[in-house]
Amino acid sequence: MSRINFLNNLASTKVNYNLGAGIPPLVMYPEIHLTECMEIFKQNFPTVDLLQYHQTEGLITEIAAETFLKNENIKVAPNQIMITNGVQEAIFLTLIAFKDQPIYCLDPYYPGLVDAAIALNCRLIFINEETKWEQIENIEKGALLYLSADFSNPTGQTLTLEERKKLVNFAEKNGWYIFDDATYREFYIDEKINTLYSLLSENVIHATSFSKLLAPGLRTGFVYFPAEMKSKLTQIKSVNSLNNSGITQSIIAGWLLKNEFDLTAQLSELKSRLLANKHIITTINPSYTGGFFTSFTLPNKEIDYNWCNQLLQTHSIAVCPMRMFSESSNYNDAMRLCISNIQPNDLQIVINTLESI
Repeated sequence: MSRINFLNNLASTKVNYNLGAGIPPLVMYPEIHLTECMEIFKQNFPTVDLLQYHQTEGLITEIAAETFLKNENIKVAPNQIMITNGVQEAIFLTLIAFKDQPIYCLDPYYPGLVDAAIALNCRLIFINEETKWEQIENIEKGALLYLSADFSNPTGQTLTLEERKKLVNFAEKNGWYIFDDATYREFYIDEKINTLYSLLSENVIHATSFSKLLAPGLRTGFVYFPAEMKSKLTQIKSVNSLNNSGITQSIIAGWLLKNEFDLTAQLSELKSRLLANKHIITTINPSYTGGFFTSFTLPNKEIDYNWCNQLLQTHSIAVCPMRMFSESSNYNDAMRLCISNIQPNDLQIVINTLESI
């Protein structure tokens, strides 16, 4: 079983304390009225046939451009945007485009990137935390670096503004590209930090998804591509998935029009939970500032699948070993915790249990 399949199965596992699956707590979001959203779309785009084939880039690139403008205060041309089946498809398409170039990623890493790169026989290079900036400074011209500047999966780490400026400076100077997976960007508890593509649009692919904002079942992402690579990515998508479902695009567009393009309109209850959980998490990880994930270390413990299974059987607590996301032995005593799907009182019980262990 692949790691992505493992995580998907974990999402439906019934346990008392599930901190393993990085799924959005949809019960905390206002209900999406699908037919209402589709009607709003039809009122604004009466000539669009949702059941027919349409352009590969998507039906709602203008809506996407307006979404970027309203939420990031950056003007993006609609013809530089592609609507994808979530960020995962955007990752796969980009890897195909960069197949002959080295692919860099931070370690620990998002398995959706690494498993896709392995499937495509890409040349993967892992960046170690200890030598991170030295390795980044020496990335080859034309290469691709994948990361999440905001609340990365699995560590939950976020780049500071100074680190973002340093990163894009290296990319511009040495002529390589960044894929910024912004799936968790809207889950800041405090003020957001500038996006990478606002600092260097010519070298940054910016991908955001509605899987965590609204519902994974909508399978919709908005992806900004630098102009020089947009046509190539469009050609690749045209033979991969033809185009996204017009029906799901209409639901997303209708929802955005209804909510005046505010991506955080439905997140207030969840953000209140994350803020409450932050006060608990900072006792073990003071760097937590938002997002779904954080890490927890038990020194001198070998945290592997067997250990996690024992924790599940003994205490009904589901977690993921960090070694599941790493090629390094440095993380053998660490685990990934998803704190978006747990109440503060239950989270405190889990932390007390882990500390007692």
